[in-house]
Formats: sequence, structure tokens, C-alpha cells
Amino acid sequence: MINSSTVILFGRFLYGVAGGGFGVFCPMFVSELCPKEYRGPIGTVNQLMINLGIFFISIFGVAIPNKPSDLSKQDFLVTNYWRIMWGFPAVVSTF
Repeated sequence: MINSSTVILFGRFLYGVAGGGFGVFCPMFVSELCPKEYRGPIGTVNQLMINLGIFFISIFGVAIPNKPSDLSKQDFLVTNYWRIMWGFPAVVSTF
């Protein structure tokens, strides 16, 4: 869809800023809304879920081989695997 590496890098930058903002502002918002006795456990669960999300997305990278010579131009990992790696977080976040 996008053949410019500049646009891809800018998109990745925005994606990272949004993820970092979520990791900072969401726990602050939750700690303001919940009662004092639940702030610690709810904050812990929030950070745990953020880290599990990062872990599961990182697991998708395991399928990509280390040697680029192992891939042909028509291989699924070259042509369409990026859709799974970028689409999975979007689908999961809608629930």
C-alpha cells in the first residue's frame, strides 16, 4: 500500500507515541477514578496487560526468518504478514 519508507517511519513514530501515551496516561486516569484501596491492584493489572500485549505482538516476529534469502518475493511473509502484525492489535483493542 505504501512504498515510501519515510511515510512508514512516520507512521511507526506515531504508533509508538500513541502506545507510550497509553502506557502513561491510562494508569493515571484509572488511579484517579478508582477508590484508594483498589489503586495498587488495578494499576498492577493495567501494567501487566500492557506488557502482555507487547509480549504477544513480539511473538508474531518469531515467524519471520533470519535469512532474507530464505524468502521469495511471492512468499506470504513478504507480501501479507505485515497485515497480521498490524491488524491483530487493532482487532483485539476493539473488544
